[in-house]
Amino acid sequence: MVNWKGSTENNILKLANGQNVGHNFIVFRDDNPATPDSARYKGWGGLGHGLDGYQSADCIHWVKIQDEKIITNGKFDSQNIAFWDAHRKEYRAYWRIYPERKRRAIRTATSKDFINWENEADLTYTEGSPPEDLYTNAIQPYFRAPHLFLGFPTRFYEETEQVEPIFMSSRDGVKFHPYPDAVIPRDAPEDRNLNRSNYMVWGMVQLPGKPNEISVYGTENYFQATPSRVRRFSYRLDGFVALHAGQDGGQVTTKPLQYAGEKLLLNYVVPNEGELEIDVLDQTGTVIGVSQPIAGDAIDAEVNWRLDPNLSGGVIQLRFRMKNADMFSFRFN
Repeated sequence: MVNWKGSTENNILKLANGQNVGHNFIVFRDDNPATPDSARYKGWGGLGHGLDGYQSADCIHWVKIQDEKIITNGKFDSQNIAFWDAHRKEYRAYWRIYPERKRRAIRTATSKDFINWENEADLTYTEGSPPEDLYTNAIQPYFRAPHLFLGFPTRFYEETEQVEPIFMSSRDGVKFHPYPDAVIPRDAPEDRNLNRSNYMVWGMVQLPGKPNEISVYGTENYFQATPSRVRRFSYRLDGFVALHAGQDGGQVTTKPLQYAGEKLLLNYVVPNEGELEIDVLDQTGTVIGVSQPIAGDAIDAEVNWRLDPNLSGGVIQLRFRMKNADMFSFRFN
């Protein structure tokens, strides 16, 4: 499509009318059931004063959706995300702003048609979260639990212009719980402790033959004389954070959970010297179920019961009693 240095043997794409949307063109597959095949892929980009929207049937040949900018209130020279939220039946967007030019921040909005956006709101964070420059957000629904939003925003260090991605999660897409440790620290494998050399790529994938692993990707060696690169990192399935108990042990009781299903499935690591047991409480706080001791390393293991709670559906609480153990997730089935 494009002649580059005398050759068309390349994979460079040309957008409608040859327009250049800059370095920040972001594409997603639109899984909205109402979307026609001619607009199955959507994307946007642009520097200046807003984001131009595009659509495509094949992700190769693109046409501009409209002459007017789709979103104009922001600072767009980085990763501006949009996707179809199948759980809530709406489009959602996340982009970079400078609220009163105090620090880098993230804004969100929703749309029914990808063109008209409403419910604009700056992201908020759980109480006690330190004020930080966060942008380049990499937010998406989690494919294992589509009602949850997961993100890998970039923490920016003003004094050195270096960056580190962190992890955060949300149930409503606006208020997030950020975890302070860097997902990919600046001293990770190599060539990351440099100017803007450590951004998180948007996306989580499961590679063929690796069903218990999630691959994520990060950039390195950016703004350098030698080429920049993308490196793969891997998570245990659901292994972004863990409920951890050390040698002294402890217990955690959930909030009341409305559930449906006859089995409780866990993702955990309990070594030989560890302990993990679960109590099931009804709405009066009475223990109606006690698990067998749980040990080993499993992704989606069914809990066996010493006192069977006869799960089917309703509202219960779970009390996890742990020592030298990690639990990553649980679900009813």
